[in-house]
Amino acid sequence: MSDRLHIHTIVSQPFEENTYILWLSSRRDCLVVDPGLEPDRIVEFLQDQDLSVAAILNTHGHADHIGGNETLKASFPSAPLIIGSGDAHMLTDADANLSALYGLPIFSP
Repeated sequence: MSDRLHIHTIVSQPFEENTYILWLSSRRDCLVVDPGLEPDRIVEFLQDQDLSVAAILNTHGHADHIGGNETLKASFPSAPLIIGSGDAHMLTDADANLSALYGLPIFSP
C-alpha cells in the first residue's frame, strides 16, 4: 500500500503568494511552506484537516512568504522555523524583507 502525498495550496492576498501544506495520508503532521499574509486561513485549514505542523519552511525572506510565521508559531510552538542562512536576517529586518516598503513591518520569530 502506498502512502499518498497531499499538497494543498492557499493563495494569500494581496500579492497572490502560494502557501503549500504537505502531508502523507497515513500521518497527521505536515510541512507548511511559505505561510503568507493570511495565516488565519492556513490555521483554519490545518484545524479542519486535524493536522499538526511538524515544520515551517520559508523558501526566502520576503514579507509575503514569512508573514504568517508568527501566527503559525503561536498555534504550533514546537514547529521549527526553517530558512536559508542567507535570508535569516530578513526575518527581523522589515527593510530587508520589504514589509516596511508597504507600511506593514513584519518581524518573524
